[in-house]
Amino acid sequence: MARWLSDELTPEELQAFEQSKDFEKFLKIKETLNEVRPLEFDTDKELAALREHQQPETPIRKLSFGRQWLVAASVIFIAGIFLVYQIGSRSNEPITTQTAVAIKSSLELPDGSQVKLNSESSVSYKRKGWSENRVLQLSGEAFFEVKKGERFEVETSLGTVEVLGTSFNIRERNNKLEVACYTGRVRVASGQNEVILTPGEGIRIEEGVSLPMQVSGAGPGWLTGVMSFVNVPLTEALEELGRQLGYHINTEDLDIDPIYNGDFPTHSVESAASVILDAFDDIDYTIDKDHKLITVTSIK
Repeated sequence: MARWLSDELTPEELQAFEQSKDFEKFLKIKETLNEVRPLEFDTDKELAALREHQQPETPIRKLSFGRQWLVAASVIFIAGIFLVYQIGSRSNEPITTQTAVAIKSSLELPDGSQVKLNSESSVSYKRKGWSENRVLQLSGEAFFEVKKGERFEVETSLGTVEVLGTSFNIRERNNKLEVACYTGRVRVASGQNEVILTPGEGIRIEEGVSLPMQVSGAGPGWLTGVMSFVNVPLTEALEELGRQLGYHINTEDLDIDPIYNGDFPTHSVESAASVILDAFDDIDYTIDKDHKLITVTSIK
């Protein structure tokens, strides 16, 4: 917020911040701050008056409140207003954390459980009564490390995941639900499908059909900058590339949509595009960094 108030955000950071759910609230607060005026204070006059009443040997240091102090004070002021707004006047309403394209985030739930949100995802929960009713809603993708306690449920539009204390990843995109278990036990219920997952097991549910997935490592690859796909349409992998790196993907002139299997890094758009697309001899692509655009075409 301090960098935003100081107009120091990069264009990419500013775009992501403006797309966040709470941007309008901060904008209104900033507009209010612009109307606030500092108290009139004659430093030299007050210093002279102070000297008349001080002991001679006491050194005097003139204070200087510069722009950085004002920015810091503004941030504290904004944070205070936002805290009251979220917890005070809206204590009975869901608390929502949402990430924009190319942005990831972490949050701690009231019981100490940890949630790590992938790009363009959101979670929502009610703080009041959380310890007795640990239920939250997820859209997108997130990794959970759940503290032991009462039943913990994650609701998605495609099904519900229930645990007691474990670490797992949920991905809900393109009408597909994928759940991977890393520690503990996870129960996944979607329609008529219900399965118990143990460490190293995963499941993908699409159009009512369940398929097992192999799970390796201590967590999903996206936490360390790698996206992994198994038997997905190429356009789905490209869509994720755009989501992770903040690029628009144009596939209007792509005549085919082959199956993609593999990983790609998310630290560089050139590396990601090369890993995904160079394996297809009948596909060409261009990268326009100025307009954040990748155009994918079929070779005639």
